[in-house]
Amino acid sequence: MTFGQPKGVINGEGSRRRPTCVIALEGELDVRTATEGHKRLLGLHLPPGGRLVVDLSEITFMDSTGIRFLLLAREHARRCRATVVIVSGPDHVMRVLELVGLGEQLEIVAPDQGAAMPVR
Repeated sequence: MTFGQPKGVINGEGSRRRPTCVIALEGELDVRTATEGHKRLLGLHLPPGGRLVVDLSEITFMDSTGIRFLLLAREHARRCRATVVIVSGPDHVMRVLELVGLGEQLEIVAPDQGAAMPVR
């Protein structure tokens, strides 16, 4: 897994900046990788009002541990008073999220939107 550096994202009007931390994941998100990812997630500085973007576009496999990682990311963002956005992955990865009902509970955007999506 790779973790991006915090970035400022400008909304559509260009009137304010919103700190964004991007976690770009690649390969398998399973029991072997999710534990280390969780440790690194907890070490991220996510300011109040910021945004955590979890990019699944390069994930090749995700099991229930990966689902737990996404839920922990959402909880970490909430504790920091920030938001979390999931960049969708391949169809077989997104199907896992749909099967467990997370497709409707998480804010999911297309890969071409990613961290550059406007602030609402």
